[in-house]
Amino acid sequence: MKSTTYRDHVITAHAVAVGAGSAIRYRYTGEYRRQTEGAPTPMQSFRSNDPDMYESIGGAQAAGLDAGKALVDKLLDHDKPSE
Repeated sequence: MKSTTYRDHVITAHAVAVGAGSAIRYRYTGEYRRQTEGAPTPMQSFRSNDPDMYESIGGAQAAGLDAGKALVDKLLDHDKPSE
């Protein structure tokens, strides 16, 4: 598991093993939530697409953190008023 803070959100990514033996590959699952004082905000979950596979745990976790950052960007940029 790896976590990071990005744009006031905590993002966590987990590697999930797929396959067995020498054919093992990894996918990611993750969660993100806004960091707030007081009442906690609900976690939002995400996961890698079915064809996406990674050779290492670190690669899957890094991709998961990147995907979480993209989701936070989309969420926050969507909430911005148009200029």
